[in-house]
Amino acid sequence: HKDRRIRLEAQYALAEKKARDELLHAAIQQISTGDSYLSRLKRIHGIWGLMQIGTEPSILPLLEDEDSEIRAQTAKSLGNRKNTWATKHLEKALHDQSLRVQYFAAMSLGKLGLGSVTSLLQLLEKNADKDRWIRHAASFALSKRATSQGLASLRNHPSESVRLGCVLALRHQNSSLLTNYLNDSNSLIAAEAARAIYD
Repeated sequence: HKDRRIRLEAQYALAEKKARDELLHAAIQQISTGDSYLSRLKRIHGIWGLMQIGTEPSILPLLEDEDSEIRAQTAKSLGNRKNTWATKHLEKALHDQSLRVQYFAAMSLGKLGLGSVTSLLQLLEKNADKDRWIRHAASFALSKRATSQGLASLRNHPSESVRLGCVLALRHQNSSLLTNYLNDSNSLIAAEAARAIYD
């Protein structure tokens, strides 16, 4: 339907009825040539409805969908603590060509509190502070996955982007080990550590 309110009512009604099969069918249905915009929205509402009642492994193929927004919404839907089975797939999504997919994959890994610390550090290094949302998502995930001691030990990492991400992760943790970055060779990183301590 063209009216978003009606689409949401339909989504909520299906979720309330635990209509998993119908929502999954809507999510995996390929975009029709008639109205690709509304077909895409139908798929997204299917994913959102599944998110309401609990996603399952049958949604994983959507992480490989040709539509980047479908991949992004799928990665977002997997950020539920029950979905530990999705960890490896979300780690793979960190390398997606779409920054939006990378963002939601990192955020979901953070919510799960799982995933490879190395993969998150690589994401920070590859991003090189070009996209602040990627930096936020990666540092958030690191704060849930890495220990404060581990983050502090990276104070001499050659990548400034990684060091800044570690400072932000330590800030999420309210860690006293932020002091390890006060003498960073990059004045911006040292200032960020100081601001975090002040706050």
